[in-house]
Amino acid sequence: MKHYKEEISAYIDRELTASEQRLVAEHILLCSDCRKEHDQIKAAVELAIQLPRVDAPESVWNKIEDSINGH
Repeated sequence: MKHYKEEISAYIDRELTASEQRLVAEHILLCSDCRKEHDQIKAAVELAIQLPRVDAPESVWNKIEDSINGH
């Protein structure tokens, strides 16, 4: 049986084609290892969504820009 662990994040984010989504969904129903992986990733995504957004200070952006420009 082929495992779909590498595709689970894309499945959760709906980045797969419709047929790929269906294949992964069907597999997750049958495979406890992939279902566990799916549940862990989904829980992490849900926690990440709850994190507050914090903007970086201007000095950080200046350092990034300097790094990109080779300064």
